[in-house]
Amino acid sequence: TTLLTVEFVKFAEKHTKSFIDMFEKAYLDQPNVQVVQVNIEENWAKAAVLRMCLPYVRRAIPKHRHSTYVVHYGGVESLRGSLGIANPLIGYSFLVDSKTRVRWYANGEAVKSEAINMVSLTQELVRKAK
Repeated sequence: TTLLTVEFVKFAEKHTKSFIDMFEKAYLDQPNVQVVQVNIEENWAKAAVLRMCLPYVRRAIPKHRHSTYVVHYGGVESLRGSLGIANPLIGYSFLVDSKTRVRWYANGEAVKSEAINMVSLTQELVRKAK
């Protein structure tokens, strides 16, 4: 089971982090449960700056997530359409099961009820995957 977060701008990091923190609080040491954080830069000029700053960006990411922190440079229109990403200014969080199906999603900053639902659904998905 994977919590996949997608962000297009720095402002969205606090949105995805709010879900990541709750997810890791419950599942950090669980096998077969992971966080994949995707930072997408579609603007070629900003992409060049981001490439130069990547070492500094990685410093803000905990070491245990370095291998699952992905930066993508370029357009992702088809991804946006298929995942329902309408507003690139907010962060998106998707719960993906072991068969790579999106089972839940949210956007913006986590509210308590969303976080509780995410944690409960993750528990159910982990149980079913066994």
